[in-house]
Amino acid sequence: MIYLDNAATTACAPEVVDAMVPLFRSAFANASSVDHLPGSVARKAVDDARESIASMVGARSEDVIFTSGSTEANNLALSIENRILTTKGEHPSILDPISARSRANDGFLKTDGSGLILLDSLNDDLSRESRPTFVTVIATNNETGIEQDVLALSKIVNAGGGLLHFDATQAVGTRRLNMRKDGIAGLSVSAHKIYGPKGVGALIASAQLRKAMAPILRGGGHERGFRSGTLNVPGIVGFGVAATLVSQLWAERRQRLGELRATFLEVLVGHLGDAVIETVPSNQASPHILSIRLRGTNGRALLGAVKEKLAFSLGSACATNKAEPSHVLLALGIDKRSIAETVRISFSADQSADEVREAAIVIAGAASTLSGYSLSA
Repeated sequence: MIYLDNAATTACAPEVVDAMVPLFRSAFANASSVDHLPGSVARKAVDDARESIASMVGARSEDVIFTSGSTEANNLALSIENRILTTKGEHPSILDPISARSRANDGFLKTDGSGLILLDSLNDDLSRESRPTFVTVIATNNETGIEQDVLALSKIVNAGGGLLHFDATQAVGTRRLNMRKDGIAGLSVSAHKIYGPKGVGALIASAQLRKAMAPILRGGGHERGFRSGTLNVPGIVGFGVAATLVSQLWAERRQRLGELRATFLEVLVGHLGDAVIETVPSNQASPHILSIRLRGTNGRALLGAVKEKLAFSLGSACATNKAEPSHVLLALGIDKRSIAETVRISFSADQSADEVREAAIVIAGAASTLSGYSLSA
């Protein structure tokens, strides 16, 4: 089985697993039980991991608020009272909380045909509100891989007196982000997207953002009052190791992913020609995500045809059980029939070129067999 759904989750790195195992067996104490030695040891492990995660994104350790993942981190970031601006291509953990707020002055930013924010319109939107506006954007889109211009957005939002938050779930493993240097108020991250464990993430929030936030989980105030609940010490330690690996291997991984993506696309196009249509241009996309339409081939039928050999997806894992077409692709103006022919391939830096070539050949063969079998969305 060749796994090509790394945007949904990655395998834990061996170093991550090795660091976590003792915390399940011998060093299992509660990190809040600091009155005894085992609890203090657990607290020290959490503090060290917090420092590693902060270092990964150029933040301070006190900025790191541990959560169960990016979904909770996004919800916590959106606990603010400020007006919110975002895009229609965001993850549901951004769009759903904003919808639940039902604030008339919240709104959507204009984007181009690839999902990139139109910077001139952002300037205009910021000028319409006297209070600081909270702008939240997915830095690397989880379905298309489009990479927003972090520095350009930061310059505009900060000049307009706003606060800028990125859902950086897909970004931190493939892009170098620095909160203090880049003028970012908040980042949401999940360990399992960067070769760490599932069930742990963080909202990394500047002091300015923390002043505007309110807790969404109450009952102990474990994370400086913002997030109650017993800390997942093994997960947090694994997260810290994964963050250290990102800091050390970021450039190497990005280059490797770019090579794998290019190899896969070259082989697939070599077999299927102009039936292969990229959702967004390669030079604007993350190297680990490839969204493609296979013209004339229904994506779900393709997925079923190769399920014994390959694992990939039709889009976001969060939308797998939904019958509706992808809201991300609809926001790009793509019609429902084309969406039904679109799949997402996502790579791991640990994969071999041979694996990727084989996967492309398998998909090409199945698509050729299924050609013309394109169901409506």
